[in-house]
Amino acid sequence: MGRFLRSVSTDTVDPRQYKNYQEFTAAGSHTFTVPAGVSRIRAIVVGAGGGGACSKTTYYGGNGGGGGGFAMGEYDVTPGQVLAITVGAGGAGSSSNNTKAGNGGTSSVGSLLSATGGEGADGHGNSYSTGGAGGSGTGGTLFNRT
Repeated sequence: MGRFLRSVSTDTVDPRQYKNYQEFTAAGSHTFTVPAGVSRIRAIVVGAGGGGACSKTTYYGGNGGGGGGFAMGEYDVTPGQVLAITVGAGGAGSSSNNTKAGNGGTSSVGSLLSATGGEGADGHGNSYSTGGAGGSGTGGTLFNRT
């Protein structure tokens, strides 16, 4: 699951029209350099989803992992400033009975905002598995969602 940055120039008449746009979707570490003429950005982060559980029998299906958290905000920046971007990786599904699936990774834009990944589903042998809990967003100036 990825997240993206939008940078807004201060001389833009309509704040919904973005001068620059960059989206990061590959899991891992990246950087974003604030372009010339940009003094404020809107950043959106989404944590990665948790993995799903497998099932032992045809009677009971495995549940899905929890969805990643979400946060969005607008922040003052300076041209040339470099922001560290982290895109969380999706959680691995469970490969056998009674095995918990992997949690999703956290996505962030430096220390500005972050969103934790969803929890992996719990696998149970002869009964229903439990779905994973959702992640949560922090640091958003406009919106944080669990």
